[in-house]
Amino acid sequence: MKIATYNINGVNGRIQTLLKWLKAADPDIVCLQELKCEDKSFPIAKINDAGYQTVWVGQKAWNGVAVLSVVSKGLKEYESLLTPFGFLRCHQSYLVNFKQVKKYYREGYLQMENKESIPVSSRKKEEVLRYLENIA
Repeated sequence: MKIATYNINGVNGRIQTLLKWLKAADPDIVCLQELKCEDKSFPIAKINDAGYQTVWVGQKAWNGVAVLSVVSKGLKEYESLLTPFGFLRCHQSYLVNFKQVKKYYREGYLQMENKESIPVSSRKKEEVLRYLENIA
């Protein structure tokens, strides 16, 4: 898995450079910073056409970030790639970095360091508890 970060310093002015780089480098995940564009002017269609899903938060002046990920890989593929690095699938929709888990609650969720709550499916509960015991 290839993860990259890129200080784009204005995504719309450098979109062609970004697209060429994405094709050449072929990263699985890209973190862009300094988008320097509002949400409505983010070049989502061009990035989607390059084969990436994207989430972003734009701002007019100096800030804004985006995370791009390859469309062709499903969560199952990422699970097999990231499990050796301390990630565990705790639910059909969640793959969690257990270095960021603060606490497990019996009600069936994990509290993350950033205070977000992530559900744990009943099928994954025993696996999550075993994993937590092994890293404690």
